[in-house]
Amino acid sequence: MNLSITLKKSTEWPALSEHPFFRYFSFAILYVAQGIPEGMTYFGIPAWMAMNGKTPGEIGAFIGVIGIPWSFKILVAPLMDRFSFLPMGRRRPWVLFGQLGLMASFLAMSMVPDPLNNLPILMIAGFCVSFFWRLPGCSHRWHGHRYCAP
Repeated sequence: MNLSITLKKSTEWPALSEHPFFRYFSFAILYVAQGIPEGMTYFGIPAWMAMNGKTPGEIGAFIGVIGIPWSFKILVAPLMDRFSFLPMGRRRPWVLFGQLGLMASFLAMSMVPDPLNNLPILMIAGFCVSFFWRLPGCSHRWHGHRYCAP
């Protein structure tokens, strides 16, 4: 006696535009993922620098350098509109690129030797972290306005 059961296995993910729970959950996860580097670079590292005796000028310079990519958002948005990889969607590749760059820049920041005495290198790594956390922010804000509008 030979019994065989055929299960239909769906390999497609549900569309965010059709499932409100998945839509809001994915945006919540993306915003948490964006908030962690922001809190670390704007609050955690400057507090650590202050606890270790760095001057307010050095701390302010670090915060100023990591704030520069915020002003470039207006230039990045047209690039996102112009260049895309359509098999993945218009914005998804940018989110992926930003998250991978964020991981690489955090890894680079963790490898700065003696960061308190190598502030220029720490600032470059902080700039990279800030740039790559802003990149997915442009993209998922666009999706949020498109799919989560009332």
